[in-house]
Amino acid sequence: MEEEQQEAVQNETPQIPKKGPRVHKRNKDNIKLEKSKEYYSKTTSMGDLINPDKEMYMPGTGIFAPPLPKNFKEYPTFLDFANSRLSEVKKGGMFGKKFSPSEVIICSMDPLKTSLLISNKKIGAQLNELLLTYIKAKADEDGKKALKEIYDLIRKDEELIDETFLQAMRLTNQTPDEFSRKTWQAFMFVCTIFPASKDIKGVVYNYIESRCHDTDPVLQSMAQFTYIRYDARTPSESVLEFDDEAIPLDEIIDNLPNDVFEGNHYSCVSIYEMIWSQSRNERIHYPYPIYLKQITNRMVELGILKTEGCFRLPGSKLAYTKALKELYHNKCEISSLTINDLDSMFKAWFRALTEPLIPTGYFDEFLESVKNEKYIEFAESLPRVNRDTLKFLVGFCKKITAANEYTKMSSLNVAICFSPNIVSPPKSRVLETQRGAEYAKSFLIYLVDHWNTTDIYTD
Repeated sequence: MEEEQQEAVQNETPQIPKKGPRVHKRNKDNIKLEKSKEYYSKTTSMGDLINPDKEMYMPGTGIFAPPLPKNFKEYPTFLDFANSRLSEVKKGGMFGKKFSPSEVIICSMDPLKTSLLISNKKIGAQLNELLLTYIKAKADEDGKKALKEIYDLIRKDEELIDETFLQAMRLTNQTPDEFSRKTWQAFMFVCTIFPASKDIKGVVYNYIESRCHDTDPVLQSMAQFTYIRYDARTPSESVLEFDDEAIPLDEIIDNLPNDVFEGNHYSCVSIYEMIWSQSRNERIHYPYPIYLKQITNRMVELGILKTEGCFRLPGSKLAYTKALKELYHNKCEISSLTINDLDSMFKAWFRALTEPLIPTGYFDEFLESVKNEKYIEFAESLPRVNRDTLKFLVGFCKKITAANEYTKMSSLNVAICFSPNIVSPPKSRVLETQRGAEYAKSFLIYLVDHWNTTDIYTD
């Protein structure tokens, strides 16, 4: 099957994906998911392809699944965590009755009059009230306002992040059917913007992974998508920043109800979210985001292979930032962009990924591999989507350097252009950013000169 997929990658000219069908009714969700199951039943799992331990990959999403953390099996369950950390939580008041560990992790639509982790019970109760407001809101504006208030509250005191994670996670556990989607949307919001701390990172990973096995196909998909968002944010240890290249908070909130089944985001998200969108648009056999091919093909059409100093001359920031944000909505029209706009957009696309092309969790392995000059071995060991997207980038860089007579671009030149955008350390190790970029430069130079990319980049 993998050979058939690679052949499809080589022979089919990708088209810009159309917006997926609107999916609201449960029976349509089931039809869509059954179709997906039929495909996956005929394929090998990603674990079979790369690692014999199938549990090391998120379940239920086929060969393009994101990897689970390497120490995933050591992570506690939600109940184990409740037994060890939440056993003293009282239902309210100094002399209130304690929650049992199993009770404290189960959804209740009644207001929580206390906190789960933090000492400030009033703030804990306020967070719960805002989450319930979003979940129960009859008017969209009331729900959106509640999420914005949660965001503002946490930004004032980031020690509230873990409290919010546990409260949102609790609300998705054994939820009444009428509220199940909204509780997952609230949890997804938290996972999209905030990183869980090291104290609870493992239990959240374990919980979301367990819900990826849900017997309800809709909730299963919501759990899988939430895992993708969580895995793109938490390893970085940093809160999503809303700078001029980022998607505004309002848009992220507006898109929550549709992201899982209708979203078509192709920039400013993780590559796994892009692959998720492609799979719904029947482009699942592409192991990298297909817009990359659209952009590089257009650059070639405009004569980049005869443009001296390509990727070194900046384009219009206004033009490529606008195009990047349109790409988030799958509405990008690149025909009006110049070569320099496009090559700046291409670099910005990698920079805007919510998780670097080389996953943050692989940072130490990356440093060690480059130190030991195991460049290709490391590249080949990456999860398939990361590996093949990197292979596409390197293949295109090879094409640029092969035209060195005109472009005046060597492997060193292209490595200088892209190395800052493919790897970064977690926030707690920010002082290693420059070291990572230098290692990435050596890494790309070697790959451009020596890595065979013809199975992915064939133009």
